[in-house]
Amino acid sequence: MKKILVIILVHISISISFSQTPLQRNDFNKLTSYEELISFVEKICGGSQLMSLEYIGQSVEGRKIPAVKISTSKFGVDTSKIKMMIFAQQHGNEQSGKEGALHLLSLFNSSELTSLLENIDLIIVPQVNPDGSEKNQRRNSNDMDLNRNHLILTEPETIALHNLFNENLPHVTLDVHEYFPYSEDWEAFGYLKNFDEQFGLLTNPNVSDKIKEFSNKEFLPFIENHLTEKGYTFHNYLVGGSPNVSRIRHSTVDINDGRQSFGILNSFSFILEGKNGLDRTIENIERRTAAQAEAMIGLLRFVSLNKDKIKRLVNTERERLVKGNVKEKIVVRMEHVRGEKPLSLPLFSKYSKQDTIVTVEEYHPLVEKILKVEKPDGYLIPDDEESTAKVLEVLRKHRIIFYEYEHNPNDRITKYQITEIDSINLEETQLADLKIKEIELNFLQDKKYHYVPISQLYCNTLILALEPQSMLGLIHYESFKDLIRVGEDYPILRLIKKRKN
Repeated sequence: MKKILVIILVHISISISFSQTPLQRNDFNKLTSYEELISFVEKICGGSQLMSLEYIGQSVEGRKIPAVKISTSKFGVDTSKIKMMIFAQQHGNEQSGKEGALHLLSLFNSSELTSLLENIDLIIVPQVNPDGSEKNQRRNSNDMDLNRNHLILTEPETIALHNLFNENLPHVTLDVHEYFPYSEDWEAFGYLKNFDEQFGLLTNPNVSDKIKEFSNKEFLPFIENHLTEKGYTFHNYLVGGSPNVSRIRHSTVDINDGRQSFGILNSFSFILEGKNGLDRTIENIERRTAAQAEAMIGLLRFVSLNKDKIKRLVNTERERLVKGNVKEKIVVRMEHVRGEKPLSLPLFSKYSKQDTIVTVEEYHPLVEKILKVEKPDGYLIPDDEESTAKVLEVLRKHRIIFYEYEHNPNDRITKYQITEIDSINLEETQLADLKIKEIELNFLQDKKYHYVPISQLYCNTLILALEPQSMLGLIHYESFKDLIRVGEDYPILRLIKKRKN
């Protein structure tokens, strides 16, 4: 009897040890190191029937990037379930996302959240940027902001994440971050954002309106109620300087970040922004971690409750992308603009030490569609130029389909001639503003071209990346500047196939 009791106690002790995160074992006095993180995920997955561990890639300095798949069966086998991916700590000095993701793993290990797995197959990547985390710096070891690298994919960390996405095609994605409310202009203003958690929704106007409407009308009220009941404060994610000194808007329309790069594929996609500490490390880490984990749980609960509706919505809207819908208009330039009403924003007063409602007149919640282009059937990219070889490499990294073009005399092929390059400011960024002349070609130059059809999941990504007048296009990245020169032709051609009457 004593022997059986000892075995039971040892088993319980091991389970508790596995369920406790490194942060908990260190009494919230020391952040989880890379070595502790790897040890924790290996042990917790090794002792679990629900979890399996994959290493999806390595950082610049050779640190492995773990992904934990959680399922009551083999991940992806049960097609009645919805697939979801959570990834954290793209920015190395935003530590609570990693700690919250590890805490979420511990809760699954202790069976507290097992009921959610009836409807969900889940992937958790607790740390995308291990090099930055070890140095407590925003960027990776190539001095690249990973959350501005999701279009050109130059970094091993973002490549690994997109490979994981493309191999599993989750319906729902969540990119976990922290926001820093203590900037100089806000400190001078005397009021600070004091929300434990902010959820950012998709803002690019080319994302399915149905997905955006469902996120706004159904998810936002749900998550606010969930977090409030758990004792945490919440707001829809806002960016910008102090109120009425500079404008306040919702987050970027760009497709080069973790939320929007997957959202433009008509995923049910979000960014989560927990409140960072004043020292960007350990301050208030226990509450920050708990709040991040609870926000993730809130999204999981919403997805589980609305599994069939979300899955059906995402699948339908992705099918629309694959069909191509030639001649449909795509917005390539857009800008946040003022709404009809000011925003009543609860802020923490440095003077009264209480939350105070501040009226924000310079509130820009709407996205104006400035410039549109018609979808072609596809693009022709020459194979023999250094600049376009780099474009083809980006397409390969995204697993975008293209193949050698066989000329059809019925194809209508046009080129852009660049007549002027000026500049324009959109989303607080100075961008190249191209004036172009569209010219129909009677013949192609005697060279090899690759044909990139838009009838694929990456339809909108392709158009936004390849159109020279797109504010989100490749031409705005330093390594692609040689694609555009005044008085010369843009090397990527548009193709429209002849339709039968």
